[in-house]
Amino acid sequence: MRCLVPSMVVLCMGTILPCAQAAEPAPPDGPEVRALPPPVHGLDDFTLLDDRLWTAAVSRRPQLISRAPAAVEVLTDQDLRRSAAINWADRMRYVAGVDVYQGRHNQYDVGLRGYNSLVNQHLIILVDGREFGRSVTGEQYGHWSGFLFSSDIERVELVKGPSSVTYGANAFGGVISFTGRKVGDRPEAHLHTHVGAYAKREIDGTVLAPLQGLTPALGRWDLKVSAGYTESEPRPSVNHPDPIESHPRLGDTKGYDLRSNRQRAIIGYRLEEDYRIEAEYSGKQMRDQALISDLTGVASQGEFEEHGGGLRFTAPWGSISHWRQQSRASWSSMYVRYHPFRIFAPEDERRGDFYYNQAGFKDRRHVTEADFALDLGDHRLGFGGNYIRWSSTSNIWSRDATFADRDSWVTVNNTTWGVFIEDQWTLSREWFVTAGIRFDSDSRVGDNWSPRASLNWVIDEDQFIRLSYSRGYRIPTLIESYIDIYYFDSDPDLQAEIINAIEIGYQRQFDERRGRLNANISYSRAERLVDWEPRSPDEMQAAWVDWFTGAFVAESMGEIYSRTPGPFFDYTNSDNPITVWGVELGASYRLPEFFLGDLEIMGNGTWQRMRYRRSPRYVSEGFLFTPDPSVDPERYFAFDDTLPRNINAPPEWKFNLAADWEYRQFHAGLAGRYVSSRLIYSFGNTYWLALPDEEEVWPHDRDLAVQRVDDYLAFDLHLGWRPRMHSSQLHLRAGVMDVFNASRYEHYQRSPAQMIEDDASTYSSQVGRNWFIAGDWEW
Repeated sequence: MRCLVPSMVVLCMGTILPCAQAAEPAPPDGPEVRALPPPVHGLDDFTLLDDRLWTAAVSRRPQLISRAPAAVEVLTDQDLRRSAAINWADRMRYVAGVDVYQGRHNQYDVGLRGYNSLVNQHLIILVDGREFGRSVTGEQYGHWSGFLFSSDIERVELVKGPSSVTYGANAFGGVISFTGRKVGDRPEAHLHTHVGAYAKREIDGTVLAPLQGLTPALGRWDLKVSAGYTESEPRPSVNHPDPIESHPRLGDTKGYDLRSNRQRAIIGYRLEEDYRIEAEYSGKQMRDQALISDLTGVASQGEFEEHGGGLRFTAPWGSISHWRQQSRASWSSMYVRYHPFRIFAPEDERRGDFYYNQAGFKDRRHVTEADFALDLGDHRLGFGGNYIRWSSTSNIWSRDATFADRDSWVTVNNTTWGVFIEDQWTLSREWFVTAGIRFDSDSRVGDNWSPRASLNWVIDEDQFIRLSYSRGYRIPTLIESYIDIYYFDSDPDLQAEIINAIEIGYQRQFDERRGRLNANISYSRAERLVDWEPRSPDEMQAAWVDWFTGAFVAESMGEIYSRTPGPFFDYTNSDNPITVWGVELGASYRLPEFFLGDLEIMGNGTWQRMRYRRSPRYVSEGFLFTPDPSVDPERYFAFDDTLPRNINAPPEWKFNLAADWEYRQFHAGLAGRYVSSRLIYSFGNTYWLALPDEEEVWPHDRDLAVQRVDDYLAFDLHLGWRPRMHSSQLHLRAGVMDVFNASRYEHYQRSPAQMIEDDASTYSSQVGRNWFIAGDWEW
């Protein structure tokens, strides 16, 4: 394994050097060498280029990928339609350097180059340039199914590597940018619908209309409207033999895994040529969603509603926008534990209270952004800044708050502002240098600098080499900064996580651009990662006695005691850095007139080696729970464990090989995927109660919960038909992912015995074979 990276460097250089030599001027009677394109910065006609040759997400402005200072993968709506995936998360399984884990039917964890977690805020998700994540809690789970407008997404760009110089906080591992359709000169309508396994149903539509056809007075106006609805039923999961009944204050997670609807309207006005102002409203309602959380280790029922509106002004030299958003969310966990009097109750009555496993949020967010671009001779200068103010009102920000009593909820606030500047300098027709820096000031973590530098050698119009350095950072979520409920407390002096990364990349188009080859080698080091550490035994004991005494008094008076047990752990910045080495290789080739039609073959491989500097070690003596001296003492939170250096690392190996065949209106494809195993640790799944040695019934009572997620090999199949119609285009397709594998796990799987002991049900879902039938109609 140690020889792999040097070997890959030699392999890449062996490919690059002959190509570089081919760029030298040929003798007059030799083969013609293609001339380089003119050294322009702007791309006024970029929409006429091949989609994979330009990017707008790397530096917030259109530019050729060969000049871009970061690695980027471009996907279009046709890439999704010509695959066995029905949502973008599953489609990204085929992209080198992207890790996709599925915890439940509609809950995905998507990460870039090794940095991800179940609650993932190590990347930024954008829709039409606006951040789509929930910064308050850090979740990205709702964005892959039920939130996006499937009929509107036209383009997706995956920017790999830290991108904080352009996007500020949380562009730690990169950016995934979705771009919707633009209103043109004639009306358009796009409709998407599908049905699939486990009663998955979706319908989604978008209408784009220039309004000059209604009356000349509306000649400068246009309108875009989208709406959609998604629902699905639960997938198989680990359950009780006899499922428990839901508590009166607990949402029922059994009926649906997901029910959501969404709507959006954008009205635009063209002031002059290339000058435009638009107003937008967007709303989403997630009425039911079954979730899993690593804090509780069981399934939860979630609800979410969001409404936002704003204005945006765009011009050839940049854009200015303001957005205001309000949202509310709640989740309730099917989990009962640590009832103080359970040992005195009959066995069939040992039920706890759900108050400490219910959380509600009312969040508000204000974002003002400005981006500008100037052409100054050989320099393309980009600069701008933003101001973000957000607040959250919740019961989890105080142990004295109660979920049922909204007046007891506590509000916390955060503000961030930042400015950036980036210059792309054309040294010659072959060499381009990009350098940029950003300064951010955050009310919780203070100041942060994010530089980026890149040197691009454009060998000819078909190939280039890029060497780049970038730095990114992630601010702690509000949960990490302010949680005061359950077992946790927060460190008010938390600092931002930081990452430094370097990369060398090579890309080549060949054979009249029917084929493409790309290679990337990357290295990153992440520091000050937010982790938890146990409090001292005396602090744990005092917190337990305080909680137990209050619960005893409330019980004796016939009252419900809503205060949560703890705190027993603190969020803190770890002094154990992580390094990630990565190699990505990919190629594709299109064979025309292969067996009557055209055949396109695609393959890629990813190697990632993630390691802590030293093995993470967690030690705690815990505390004693002694409600009755006649009962043998039980010890909670006692552990002494050393985790492997690759704990929670991404799969070390990933390979994809796919073939897509097209003949007239028909197309068919087959893909194979291999993902190697990985080791994960789960806080919520650790059995924290340690019994006396002579009474131990669990084999790992004092161990932190570590589990190996098995490797897997999957085969995917899809078929499509596009009948010719007079004034519209219909695309019918069907797909099956994991054809030969009915079930597997990509997230932590709890044993039925553990779940019965904890009085919990329905943790992680089985994933595997998944089919759909879909239709896309455009006119």
